[in-house]
Amino acid sequence: TQDPRSIWLSNEIYPDTVAPIVQEITNINYQDDLEEKRAALSGQTYVRHPIKLYISSYGGSVYDGLGLVGAIQSSKTPIHTISFGKVMSMGFLLSVVASKRITYPHTSYMVHSLSIVFFGKFGSLVESVQEDARLQKKIDDLITANTFIKQPQLAEVHSKKLD
Repeated sequence: TQDPRSIWLSNEIYPDTVAPIVQEITNINYQDDLEEKRAALSGQTYVRHPIKLYISSYGGSVYDGLGLVGAIQSSKTPIHTISFGKVMSMGFLLSVVASKRITYPHTSYMVHSLSIVFFGKFGSLVESVQEDARLQKKIDDLITANTFIKQPQLAEVHSKKLD
């Protein structure tokens, strides 16, 4: 029997993979809220058992990934990420924002600068660059706030175009 508090992300990060995970996090929090209220009415304390988010992903959409980051960080029920296989790009960011992080042996991590593709007019390009800079700063801030990676290390990755 599968643990009802275990959620698996083993694909790339896009709307169709993120939406069910956000929905499940929301549902578990709703159930935990109800249990907490029931326990309080009888003078007891309800303990929220953690949600386990298993991650093995090459990454994917920044916007969808940040949506899931928001759901993880907003969850009253603690979320633990369990990384296995490949945890890359947006998958890496998701793995580090949880309240507890666990890694299986032989897991490969990768972080890199924001990847962009653009076609269009010059004015749109300028807007796109500004938005991409905003997103890169948000990602870098989340990484530095949740890991021992410092901004100079990330700046080196960005300037040398490293993975």
